[in-house]
Amino acid sequence: MHRIEQDIPYQSINQIFFEPDLRYQLTSNIRYDRYRISETPQQFVNLLGPDVRFVTHPGVTYNIAKKFIEAQNKSSNPLTHDEKFALLTASIVHDWGELKLGELGHGDKTFEVHDDVDVNNERIVFERITDRVIDLSDKDFIRDVYNNIAQDKDSRLGKMFNAIERIGYLQTALNSFRGEKGKRIKNWVGLTGNVLSNQIILLLEYAEEYPYVRTVLKENKSVISDLFNIIPKKRNLIARDGVISYKRSKFRENKRAWKLSTI
Repeated sequence: MHRIEQDIPYQSINQIFFEPDLRYQLTSNIRYDRYRISETPQQFVNLLGPDVRFVTHPGVTYNIAKKFIEAQNKSSNPLTHDEKFALLTASIVHDWGELKLGELGHGDKTFEVHDDVDVNNERIVFERITDRVIDLSDKDFIRDVYNNIAQDKDSRLGKMFNAIERIGYLQTALNSFRGEKGKRIKNWVGLTGNVLSNQIILLLEYAEEYPYVRTVLKENKSVISDLFNIIPKKRNLIARDGVISYKRSKFRENKRAWKLSTI
């Protein structure tokens, strides 16, 4: 990924919007759609915020990444200039592999149903999309960013990006509970319960290494604790895909970890 004075290749990235089929998906696809019951897509977005729209989700992730980098650069483990812009680039392109292209592509999938087959298909879709839309001078860099950061949770920057994504999941879950102007999505319990049951243990681990993760958890400590007590008392609905919204056993595991944490 070495390029002198690396910056985000916006011009190449924005070429995706000149492809009608890709632009349509980016502007119409909804994340967390399995939790939408009677809401229209627009009502769902209004109640949960811009992170649930494909087209605005990268901007939300980008802003989380900026705050993460700022906190990290005040720590004993700062990022270099090139690492910073590679991480920010990853935040913009990381979900392109979820778009549908020919026989491949699956749209958004929640954490627990996202498997290795999906990851492999996403890599193929991403390569095909970058072949179509990315300028040759930027293609290798963007593919490296995707493969070594967005899709590699064990690399230095990949771990950081994984933490950033999980912060985004948590924020959407908290938005689901808080709602907008006194209203919530009907299956807020399912969405919030699913996120808490899949993310808290790993966010606690990341909080030991990354200052911004710890800050986010501390800032939301009270509401997270309340949710771990409230949600089990609520009905666990079947989601749109016919699967239970969250697994109670995993929820209990994450609740125990939260109660034992030093946050």
